Amino acid sequence: MASFRGFVAVPVPPLPPLLYFREALAATRADLTLVRPENLHVTLRFLGEVDGEHEAALRTILEGAVAGLRRFESRLEGAGTFPPRGPPRIVWAGLSGADALSAVAGRLETAIRELGFAPEERAFRPHVTVARARSSRGASAVRACVQEHEATRFGAVPISEVRLVRSDLSSAGPSYSTVCAVALEA
Repeated sequence: MASFRGFVAVPVPPLPPLLYFREALAATRADLTLVRPENLHVTLRFLGEVDGEHEAALRTILEGAVAGLRRFESRLEGAGTFPPRGPPRIVWAGLSGADALSAVAGRLETAIRELGFAPEERAFRPHVTVARARSSRGASAVRACVQEHEATRFGAVPISEVRLVRSDLSSAGPSYSTVCAVALEA
């Protein structure tokens, strides 16, 4: 099996208030790349290069990470940037009520290291990336837009599955495909 660039994620539906926020960011005319609605997700663990031989083991790890977890809803609310000061590189919408996802991310981290993946250096912060800055042009307009949406409630996000996702990069932006999905209990 061929290797691929991958990550573990939970899909996020294109909620109308989230799409409105995306449009507001576009209206700033800042140098941003907006995440396409079909690509919205919460990354539980970025993997980088995945050896195709690990695909079956990763599915088993996903199954173990969500074992006993019932489907639930989190709330997408609030907006911010990474880094929190200076020119933003990432614009995000926050996820609350995601303690179960944090637990899944922790279980994934432990099991994935056993496959030889390097440890994640940053703490898990549940969020949905809405845009990425290509440069600092328009940074102040982006910050103003984010401030206007800091308290926005974008809506409920059903958490019903965890996916191993393949990311193919191109000049048109990334395209994602599901390698495998593991459903949470009904």
